[in-house]
Amino acid sequence: MLLGAPSDPRTALIKATSNIISCLLFGERFEYTDKKHQSIVEGFREILKLQGGRGAMLYNTFPWLVKHFPGPHRGVFTLTRRVLSYIEERVKEHRVDHDPSLPRDYIDCFLTEMLKNEAPESRFDIENLSVCTMDLFLAGTETTTTTLVCSGDCSSWLTTLTYKRKSKLN
Repeated sequence: MLLGAPSDPRTALIKATSNIISCLLFGERFEYTDKKHQSIVEGFREILKLQGGRGAMLYNTFPWLVKHFPGPHRGVFTLTRRVLSYIEERVKEHRVDHDPSLPRDYIDCFLTEMLKNEAPESRFDIENLSVCTMDLFLAGTETTTTTLVCSGDCSSWLTTLTYKRKSKLN
C-alpha cells in the first residue's frame, strides 16, 4: 500500500473485531497473517454480500423453485459449509482437552452444558453448538465492524461539518 493512498478501514476493523470474537468463542486470538483465519473472515464478507443480492432474495421468496437453478445463491451454501467445518474442527479440539471445572470460552461452556443435559430432547448437541458458534462469530464480527465503520463515518462527517461552520463564523 502506498503512503497517503486511500484505504478501506473496514478490512483492518473486521480483522480486529473477528479476533476479539475469536477470543470469546475459541479462547484464542489469531495472527493477522493467519491464512485460515483470513479465509474465514473473507468467507463471512462473501456470505453477507451474497445474502444481500438478488439471487438470495429470489431464493428466500421461492426456495422450492430457485434451489434447482445455478446461481450466486449456491455460493452461500458452499461458504457456510466451509465455515461450519472450520468450527467443527475447533469443537473437536476443545472436546479433547475439555475440563468442565475450568471453562476457557463459549465452546467449553456449551460442552459443559451438553454434559449436564444429556436428554435426547436437549438442544445441547454438537450440531447446535457449531451453528450457534457460527452465528455468533458472523453476527458479532459483522455488526461490530459495521457499527465502528458507521461511527467513524459519522464522526468524520460531524468534524467536517463543525470545521465548515467555524470557517463561516470567522
